[in-house]
Amino acid sequence: MMTRTADNHQPGIDLRGISKDIRPGTLKLGGHNPQGNEISFTNFYMEWNRRPFFGICGELHFSRLAHDRWEEALLKMKAAGINIVASYIFWIHHEEEQGEFRWDGDLNVRRFVQLCAKHDLKVILRVGPFCHGECRNGGLPDWLYGRAFEVRSNDDGYLKVVKALYQQIGAETAGLMFKDGGPVIGIQLENEYMHAGAPWEMTSGQSNEFIPSGRDGEEHMRRLKELAVEAGLVAPVYTSTGWGGAAVLKDEVLPLFGGYAYTPWNVTAEQPQQPPTTEFLFQDYHSNTTPVPAFEVPPYAPEDYPYACCEMGGGMQAWYLARFQVAPETVEAMSIQKIAGGCNFIGYYVFHGGSQPVGKHAYMNERTNPRISYDYQAPIGEFGQVRESYRRLKLIFSFARTFGENLCGMATVLPDSAARLHPADTGQVRYAVRVRNGSGYVFLNNVQDHAEMKDHEGVSLKLELDKGPLRLPASGGFSLKKGVSAILPFNFRMGGLLLKYATAQPITCIVREGIAEYFFFTPEGMSSEFCFDESGLAGITAEQGDIRYEEGCAFAAFEEEKGGVMKVVTLAGETVIVHLLTREQALNLWEVELCGERRLVLSETPFTVNDGELIFYSRGSGSTAFAMYPAPQQELSSSFGKIRPGQEADVHGFTQYELELPDASFELQRQMSGNSKAALTLPAEVWEHPHLHELFLAVDYDGDVGNASINGRLTGDHFWNGDIWELGLLQHQKELKEHSLDLYIAPDRRGQLVRSDSAMAVQIAFIGQEIAEIRETKLIPEWRISVKPLSK
Repeated sequence: MMTRTADNHQPGIDLRGISKDIRPGTLKLGGHNPQGNEISFTNFYMEWNRRPFFGICGELHFSRLAHDRWEEALLKMKAAGINIVASYIFWIHHEEEQGEFRWDGDLNVRRFVQLCAKHDLKVILRVGPFCHGECRNGGLPDWLYGRAFEVRSNDDGYLKVVKALYQQIGAETAGLMFKDGGPVIGIQLENEYMHAGAPWEMTSGQSNEFIPSGRDGEEHMRRLKELAVEAGLVAPVYTSTGWGGAAVLKDEVLPLFGGYAYTPWNVTAEQPQQPPTTEFLFQDYHSNTTPVPAFEVPPYAPEDYPYACCEMGGGMQAWYLARFQVAPETVEAMSIQKIAGGCNFIGYYVFHGGSQPVGKHAYMNERTNPRISYDYQAPIGEFGQVRESYRRLKLIFSFARTFGENLCGMATVLPDSAARLHPADTGQVRYAVRVRNGSGYVFLNNVQDHAEMKDHEGVSLKLELDKGPLRLPASGGFSLKKGVSAILPFNFRMGGLLLKYATAQPITCIVREGIAEYFFFTPEGMSSEFCFDESGLAGITAEQGDIRYEEGCAFAAFEEEKGGVMKVVTLAGETVIVHLLTREQALNLWEVELCGERRLVLSETPFTVNDGELIFYSRGSGSTAFAMYPAPQQELSSSFGKIRPGQEADVHGFTQYELELPDASFELQRQMSGNSKAALTLPAEVWEHPHLHELFLAVDYDGDVGNASINGRLTGDHFWNGDIWELGLLQHQKELKEHSLDLYIAPDRRGQLVRSDSAMAVQIAFIGQEIAEIRETKLIPEWRISVKPLSK
């Protein structure tokens, strides 16, 4: 490898002679289903029917979500591009009292898995017995405390109750395993075994005992696998968490990894500031020679197993001492960093937030977390909110689904400078390459958690290739703004056309009437340039772009943050269409199957697709617009009647539609008690609107902890972090018709506690400033509007 200093913004990297050693894997995993599909593994990636498969996994905890919202949640995940759904099965949720299992309502795992199957989503069940997941006792029932055996061990007494749990799970999911034609392709055994434990919550404030991290690692994992198989939990893939020295059952379990930009477990009263993590430094995770952080060093040669992830931070749960707002650019950048490092299976914890159920005897949270809320600042929030991180990830998922089969075989190459970088090195250009047979992608990252990056101007890269050097761009340089990460292609094949490079990120490709149409977007702050090999090129035209020919190449250049469309024709008569979107347009781009054809939709309003119907979820009133390419021949109808095409959309070829929305707003009656308490009464007519999908209460407050209750029952809570607290109220409509919603803001105390003893008692008094204020409360209705084609 070669490089020049990053100070002149012209680093170089040697890609000559690079090839990836891809061979049949040693993992004893895989299998067939009755439909004739096969799952197998090489040492580098998972295969579906002997073709490389790029896994995109998102976690949703069914028992933390109302069961009547499961299908919507899964459809939103699928609309983002998720193809695998993972879920913990929290033991304490199902057997809170020994011998009394519950699998009904929000605990109905069978129904949840069946819904995944209905929507062609594969499933990984994380069956524990220990899960953690900020659940009470890490998911272990209270009744295990103090027994005459050690939990998380091979003690016979413990394995006996684990066997009973697995038998129950096996019975509930019978017939849903992959081998039976079902969607369950994976079973995760335990979690962070021999790495981490959790508090026994009933000892909090007294002896503060912890559940052990485990012992007899490999042997215990083997026993768990045997119990799972005996229970009918037979899957082509068995997994376990692989970080932090966790136990790995060699060749029988695929270890999964992850990474978090926000690590509240490292925040203490003595160290309130989290240091920057290494998650935004490019690494080669699938190399026997390139060092990785000690936390992720596996107990096997890294090149023997695929590097796969189950816990990339889709957000992070608020902890009492760690009050942060997750920056969406960190979620996007970590995805780009992991893929650049050779990860061909990305997994997010969690992708959809939820709410802790309340037990018979106690709250189900871990002590450092809110009692109810498990929003996690996830791409999809606790009440189904679609967030900016969702839109950013959707672009990466489209890229991975469309081009992943080729990407999976590409080797990671790091510049020499990568080994010398530290998280606090914010002034250098961070990049890596994946390459195969001279073509590949440059991955750029100018994002770092808990540190301020710098803008870079005039950046260019010199790629040393077997057929000669390639400068990207050919002249001048591009801008890389702080907060931006990107994927740029080089020697990118478009049928018979060769794109030598582009300072634009590929999204997807559709084929219409035999013509391939590629979609790219301009990363924020960049100007896009496309460089085509002129040999074999008959002609190129561009709208909104400038064309020039130099040294055997055809260039199409576009102004900063401007879109356009190109038509490229080869001497062989092949036509390729290239659409360039702006960053904002790309964030609003969705891929759908509608009327028997793959289509693209531009919409600021999130939506899902179910059985040929588009379902929009809008907080707006009056009207909104969406655009489709290609437009269906059928007329579209909505909940409000026919939809007619409106004016031409801003993006070439897209047909715009005007969508009418309900026009209604609702006012709260608020009775204050001081600054920190309020009784909120909702108007009766709010529940009568036929298109009301959700009713959000937005609370702007200052203080320590926000608490919401109905008739004395806690229904929601929030650790103050400077953001607006949102509560979904629809699930409580029956109670709210009869009772007010009571808000109480626990005070943020800035001062000191003073102890005063007397002969009879001890008193603790606070001296200082108490901050607790409800600033504003308002109702935000969310409408559900269906759109579907009219039959001819």
